[in-house]
Amino acid sequence: MANIDLLEKLRNMRLRCRYLQDARAAAVADVAELKAVDYSSIRVSGGAVRDVSDLLIRAEAREEQYFKAWHEQQAEYMKSLDEADRTLALLSSPLESKVLYDFYLKGDSVENIARVLHFTPRYIYKIRKQAIAHYNELDIKQ
Repeated sequence: MANIDLLEKLRNMRLRCRYLQDARAAAVADVAELKAVDYSSIRVSGGAVRDVSDLLIRAEAREEQYFKAWHEQQAEYMKSLDEADRTLALLSSPLESKVLYDFYLKGDSVENIARVLHFTPRYIYKIRKQAIAHYNELDIKQ
């Protein structure tokens, strides 16, 4: 397994955490929406009262499920992030380390990294390619 796989894994984990966070926020909004309505003042013809409570229970369970998955993913992400921080410091070029850190760990786009560092995106792609090659040459115990 190449060293860069650790950084790729971190990038994917960060995206998964963001997805779970957004999904949980949507579930929380669903719960709030169901709780916000005063059903005692609304006359409902047909259906049963338990239908609303069943919806509420399912929405709360979904929110809890997303939170638990997010929490587990976040814990694994933080552990891997410490390892990546340690290994990126082993690169001899601070610029290469910065590009890899910004791209894989912070999730910045190449265009944004180029803008911040005052380089062209093409040059950042070149630096990133070199950095990956140098990073893979490091003797890192997985």
